[in-house]
Amino acid sequence: MQKHIRTLENRLEGACHRHNARRAETRALRGVVDSLRRERLALDEALRKLQRGLAGQRRCLAALLHEARQPLAHGLACCNHIGASMVHLPRCAGTVSCKGMPIECSVKCVALQAHAAGAGRERAQAEAGGLKASADREQANAEAEWRQLTQLLEHARRQRVRPAVEPACAPWKRAWAGLCE
Repeated sequence: MQKHIRTLENRLEGACHRHNARRAETRALRGVVDSLRRERLALDEALRKLQRGLAGQRRCLAALLHEARQPLAHGLACCNHIGASMVHLPRCAGTVSCKGMPIECSVKCVALQAHAAGAGRERAQAEAGGLKASADREQANAEAEWRQLTQLLEHARRQRVRPAVEPACAPWKRAWAGLCE
């Protein structure tokens, strides 16, 4: 009978050790999962900010391209005698009136306007190209950082060492033998 009781106590103690080990392992894994969830939320927020910034840069680029496609900007207009909606440029000397609006007739005025339009378009296109390149670099950096963080997480997950578990003594054993504590 004593032998049978000892055998059952040993089996109970082994089950207690296994149970405590699993509880400790579960607790450690829950901590890892919680930290990974927090990290994912932070990365999602960073991604949203990068996407908003990229969308803003794309809007700016679209506005610059639209401005560059306009014939002339800031009050400059072509000196076209066919249309009736011509605008006076203060640089020009001779003006003729057409439907109450002054019309420029100087070849020099047309050349200045064409030069100003070309220079403005080139500036706008250069700035648009710079913004597009900047947006592309930022997108590439964000994607590279995302891949790197994903690899780090995978590596950390694979390298994670199981924590050493110290089994807690069963309450019946403490009371009965006073071995623990």
